[in-house]
Amino acid sequence: MIVVNLQQIGPVPHRVVDTEVLRDVLATALEIEADTDYDTLTEILAEWETALAWRSFESEPVDDSWYLRALLLTCLRGLRGEMRPQIYTIRRDD
Repeated sequence: MIVVNLQQIGPVPHRVVDTEVLRDVLATALEIEADTDYDTLTEILAEWETALAWRSFESEPVDDSWYLRALLLTCLRGLRGEMRPQIYTIRRDD
């Protein structure tokens, strides 16, 4: 089981994420990074982070799309060396 902590973006519960979802997020992040110039991506990431943070403080709980965008933001920031993702792997001993 893989658990991600996205509380560096907003006060949200930890989330269990499938390996396949994380692979898709990484592939998308690599594509965005390759297709977007550095300064433009810097602006986009700042806008996403602000929007995600504000949304996390609303009374309605965040949804799957919030977590996917937050994972993508974290992955892109990680690829740029700006934010270290907080991902935990929990293995069940058989």
